[in-house]
Amino acid sequence: MLNRQMKRDMQLYPYFLMMDFYEKLKEQEEILMSLSEIPFYAGNRRSSEILKKKKLIVSLMFTICQNAFVREEQCKYDMATLLYYRLLEMVEQRRLYRYNLYVSKMDYKAIRYNTKDFPEFQDITPEEGIQKLKAKVREIKISVFGKCNSDYLPEQVSLLEGYIILAALGDPIIHDEAEKDIILLKRIRAMVLLRNNSIFAHGLGPVSRHDFLKFKQFVLEMFEKFCKIEKIPFEEYRKKVMWLNPADSKNYTAQESVGKTIDDK
Repeated sequence: MLNRQMKRDMQLYPYFLMMDFYEKLKEQEEILMSLSEIPFYAGNRRSSEILKKKKLIVSLMFTICQNAFVREEQCKYDMATLLYYRLLEMVEQRRLYRYNLYVSKMDYKAIRYNTKDFPEFQDITPEEGIQKLKAKVREIKISVFGKCNSDYLPEQVSLLEGYIILAALGDPIIHDEAEKDIILLKRIRAMVLLRNNSIFAHGLGPVSRHDFLKFKQFVLEMFEKFCKIEKIPFEEYRKKVMWLNPADSKNYTAQESVGKTIDDK
């Protein structure tokens, strides 16, 4: 509605406040229209469709990221931490989807293995695949935690467990060299512990600015890496979703001048 009215009035009133933002607002309208499809899929228990449709999940992820920026500017570090944690979860969810895995119901027999880079998963039965995956997960957990008391693969996975499985599957969001995999997983573990201190998680006090900035830096590193893997222009998309400040309009000073003229009269 707003954009239609702006388009209608642009010829007559080009110097009205924010008229110069019309093209940016049109881009944001397209993103919001994508988000409007989400309630349909979520309401019909078809959340997997959201992960499948790249345009939907990317629009949602960047909207959450921008919301976190705004909460930071408001010094609401606990809320911003919560949003960044959710973004980190969504990176994991989208990458697990590529293997036909979903965090709330992991069907390990239905995994689509990356047989191109990991030929050992080719021409094996689902049961053999699960045993190989269990062995890899166990090895990784011993390196991260120092021990592993069980090789059980849970039906519902936490954030850290999901990233461990991604490492075992050789996903590029985690996989590099074995040693670097473990370093990154240990960083994720540290970030989870930091987030757990938030009053919106398990903590009883506010997240400090120092801890928040560490968390933010890590999540944005992971998000930029995700965008590179998924061939998403990070900076270009980030600018599209930035909240527009009327004071940044080139017509803002013109409106001030009009106001002063009226006051003088």
